[in-house]
Amino acid sequence: MTDPIYEQAYLAKANGQYLVKDAYLTVSIGEPYTDGCCYKLVAAIIERALKKQGQDWLTYEDSFLELLRSRAIENAISPDLIEDSCLLCSEDSPSKCHRRLVAEYLRDCWDGVEIVHLR
Repeated sequence: MTDPIYEQAYLAKANGQYLVKDAYLTVSIGEPYTDGCCYKLVAAIIERALKKQGQDWLTYEDSFLELLRSRAIENAISPDLIEDSCLLCSEDSPSKCHRRLVAEYLRDCWDGVEIVHLR
């Protein structure tokens, strides 16, 4: 799990299985481990209870972009590493897709990033 708020809460707990309540999970593929496999990571969490309290997509988008900025992901990876890559999502449109946010963020940081939405 890489969501900083939840990460801190769960790092304080013993290893085990814990419920995350009723939530939307933003899942990303991590970098390869020593065994050569890439594992799924929970990158961000939006509790449905917060959404019902008025946390909408724009609020999530702002907080997710702040997370990208705080982690300076544009400095953590090389553009060459993801050249000709494809970020896939199960959303029916790019309007509410966290991978779109990552792509647009990197496009704004790097030269030559082209975004093509597939349907």
